Amino acid sequence: MSVAAERGGRVLGMLAPGLLSVRNIFFKLLNTEDRLRMARRGIANRPWPPAILDHLTDDLLVRCLAFLTPRERFNVAALVCKRFRQLCLAPELLRCVQLAVVGERAVPRCRGLLAFLLAHAQHVRRLTLHACISEARPEEAPDGELGDPALRLELQGVLQQCCAALGAAGAAEEVILSAATPVADAAWLASLPRLRLLWVGTDDAPLELPAGFSRLRLREVGLRGRTVRLADPCLPPGVTRLHLAGSGAAEMLPQQLPHLTCLSALELLDTDLPGASLSGLTALPSLRAIQLDGQAELPACLPALTQLRQLELHSTRELAASEVEIARAALSSLTGLTALVFGCFPLLALPREVTCLTALHHLLFFTPLVPPEPTGLPLAAGSPASRTAWLAGIRWLGLPYEVAARSVAALRAATRLEYLGLVDTPMLGDPWADEAAEGEPTEEEAAAWEAFWAFCAQHPPLRALGLDIDKAEEPELTMPLLDALVRLARRRPALAIRRTPMRPPGQQYDWCRSSVRARGEFFHLWEEMANHASLPELE
Repeated sequence: MSVAAERGGRVLGMLAPGLLSVRNIFFKLLNTEDRLRMARRGIANRPWPPAILDHLTDDLLVRCLAFLTPRERFNVAALVCKRFRQLCLAPELLRCVQLAVVGERAVPRCRGLLAFLLAHAQHVRRLTLHACISEARPEEAPDGELGDPALRLELQGVLQQCCAALGAAGAAEEVILSAATPVADAAWLASLPRLRLLWVGTDDAPLELPAGFSRLRLREVGLRGRTVRLADPCLPPGVTRLHLAGSGAAEMLPQQLPHLTCLSALELLDTDLPGASLSGLTALPSLRAIQLDGQAELPACLPALTQLRQLELHSTRELAASEVEIARAALSSLTGLTALVFGCFPLLALPREVTCLTALHHLLFFTPLVPPEPTGLPLAAGSPASRTAWLAGIRWLGLPYEVAARSVAALRAATRLEYLGLVDTPMLGDPWADEAAEGEPTEEEAAAWEAFWAFCAQHPPLRALGLDIDKAEEPELTMPLLDALVRLARRRPALAIRRTPMRPPGQQYDWCRSSVRARGEFFHLWEEMANHASLPELE
């Protein structure tokens, strides 16, 4: 056995915690018949000699290296020997490239990315990039927080060269540039005939889409910009999912709706569109999902979109009385909904109309700006058995702790509930009380606290509990909560207890719903509840 191979066995076996060893990976690649034959001969239970690396084919080694992250692959495995270095550059390992870097390191890291793309862009199929000097928005950042202007300009030039190199290769199928990644010129997009997915644009710069953009066979498009201009008369007609962030991007939507006949999902973030401008939604028979997040008015046509299967409503302002009626009417009429995210002020309790949604299996309710009303889940009219019948189909449920604690009796009717997520940190007592009012919890609060944790320990279908715990913000992880979690883990070891922030931290680059998930994890509670059918812990 060569010294390099022995060194390779040690390095691959001692990489980051949680990675599979070469021995385990090798056995996973063997078919069942081979494993049974080796087990009968007693080989599978013997210590595996490092010399196996000399016997693995290049194909098997490449599949083993695919289990490593790019950083582990290039910073460790590629340094073992010449063979490993060559295999780390195998085309199948270069198809997905991700880079997230903030601060002064962004320029040299992006220069490294440029050198990589100049050599290997023909193999790259997906690029996810978050690179900036500062993540602060220009209108919100104090003086000096945006970083050196010369450095920002240099970074923009390097990123432009990266995109040009990607366009010159013409092989990319998915390009995801975060809202903080400054790429001003989008002319390179016209050179990507295979492009199917695109997220591009920043808040503080105009976005100009090149001529020929409408001829691309895009299926998913996310656009953001102070203004968005199209050289062509319309967006690609085959788009099935459209994400528009900011009022500048959303301004073009009313004119584009008649051309988007294949649209199945529409997401509007941080827009202030009037509701009347969205009347064209009724002419889109394929529309199945809508997300309205920000200042946009609720369209009067919303209750008429009975084909919808997913609805996400989040208002960062107080809804007018007419909009509250639209929201209630939509919940009454959209009986085919299977996923609902609802957070609209001044509705501080889940509307009773949600009990009409008997097909619902994913539900997330929260109250923006203010705490929820001290009430439980709504109950339908009728006999005691029918009042909680709408909960029978719920599989994933996200609620404020106060609502969940007051709904324990009703939640027992959720016979399929496997994932319960809390959108805030559970507190024993009133977390919203002022300091003068703080003290021992009341008997009612203590009883509700114990009943909630007993429910989590005893509800048979429950398999995962999510908590929004952020140590950088108040309220912190208190001793009563820590004690409750320890007791729950002891009583029910199989229950997956997960940390699921309501929204992702600003420094995370996987803001896009289409980003590849590292290590099988998801983004945040909102994302899980709205867009995924299973959790890694439940598979």
